[in-house]
Amino acid sequence: MNLISVSELINTLSAAEKRQFKLMAQKQQKEKVYLYLFDLVAASGNTAIVKAAFKKAYPSSSLDISARYLHKLLCDMLVRNQLKNDASLHLIQGLMKAKLLRQRNLTNQAIKQTRQLLSGYGTIDDLLLKYLLKREELNYLSEVQFKNISEKQLIAEQQIARDLLKNIRNLQEHYALYELLKYRLIRSAPRGKPGHPGCFNDLLLEELAIINSRAKQNPESQKLHLLFQSFYFTYTGNYPAALKTFYLLNSLFEKNKALLQHPPLDYFDTLDGLLENLKAVHQYDHMPYFINKLSLLENKKYPAYFNYLIKKTVLLFELEILIIKGEWLKAYGSIQATPVWVRNEFPSVQPQKQLLLLFYYSLICYKNQQPGKAKKILTPVITSRQDHNIFYNVCRCFNIVLHYESNDMEYLDYEIRSYKRFTAARQSPIPNIEKLLFKTIALRPWLQTAFRNRQQLKKLTAIITTLQQNPVENSLLKYFNFMEWAIAKFEQ
Repeated sequence: MNLISVSELINTLSAAEKRQFKLMAQKQQKEKVYLYLFDLVAASGNTAIVKAAFKKAYPSSSLDISARYLHKLLCDMLVRNQLKNDASLHLIQGLMKAKLLRQRNLTNQAIKQTRQLLSGYGTIDDLLLKYLLKREELNYLSEVQFKNISEKQLIAEQQIARDLLKNIRNLQEHYALYELLKYRLIRSAPRGKPGHPGCFNDLLLEELAIINSRAKQNPESQKLHLLFQSFYFTYTGNYPAALKTFYLLNSLFEKNKALLQHPPLDYFDTLDGLLENLKAVHQYDHMPYFINKLSLLENKKYPAYFNYLIKKTVLLFELEILIIKGEWLKAYGSIQATPVWVRNEFPSVQPQKQLLLLFYYSLICYKNQQPGKAKKILTPVITSRQDHNIFYNVCRCFNIVLHYESNDMEYLDYEIRSYKRFTAARQSPIPNIEKLLFKTIALRPWLQTAFRNRQQLKKLTAIITTLQQNPVENSLLKYFNFMEWAIAKFEQ
């Protein structure tokens, strides 16, 4: 584990977890190099500063070894904490104990441990772990020469193991179809535009075969079935059926709360996906219902990073609805009412959401005639250096717009040169968005007459038409309409 990995892990720790780790480390009497490294990383995320300070304090110590050891200790602490709440992790630990007891020929203790776990797995929907436990029990019966068990009872126990394997196979088939569907959707037409259902006929037939099989449909397989349907109906434009499936999917999670993870990341991912689908098909009126369900996941018993992820995601979707409706003043009031720490805490947890949230904050400030504040908020996005990420390129272009609107012409030229250097290594042609933006700035419409600007705008018609006809580039205008912005500059 290198320094970056350790830094990423520490950034996910809450204040309570950092305090717990320091208290645990301080129980040791000897000097702890790893604790000094922990304090350095927690105080500064800059790896260059951390390396320089560590080398100065401990010139004879290896930073790489200290980082690996620190990462191990942090993971051990987090696993111990998670054991209290994660039923699956508790099962894995119990299975390890049973194996160790068997290795030491303590078979009676091993089978007692296994049967205790099996008797308590009713609320745990983890088929593979259940099978492994049942296999341990059958191995034990074989080792003790099948004492105190009839042939009928043995066959019944073996049938339980067979049923578990059958359900595992059924679940795997569900996952395979769902993953293939997602794969085809990602590489097909843009989201929000109905596609032809014929390209999924083979997957539909296989999915129907699984549903109609005799295998027991557990909550996990039901979830995958509904996810498959929701993606299919959304893509093919059957929005009423898709909406019905969304509500059924949420209802399934609510009926099986005892099976939720700690924290419920699976439920979070599902709600997040449903909201993204609703946004893609412009069903904005249904979004508040699922946003509310998402907000209800926040709970003090869950880790701090998860609660902040919930806060940010809820805020993100609420802002998106206001942005789509063009309610810029209301959106600005929303970000003003939200504490700054909600935006800034745990930036490394789902960093793409963090960057998108900062972009929306910046966009809302710009729309409320505050380009200077918008530039400041967007700075962490620009400095994140996400090479050749489409969204990052949009942010860089928007940053150029902000400097233009601030009349910061000296820095504007520098930023344009910097951006061109950044994108020079790409193999693909220059996007029309960039062509339109740079030509608009180069023509300096603020210095021209109205007649001259109308003439110049006519020359840009070819780029604008090509941009409108390119579905990928046109979809990027949902973040910021560079085309509308450019046309407005020539019509002022």
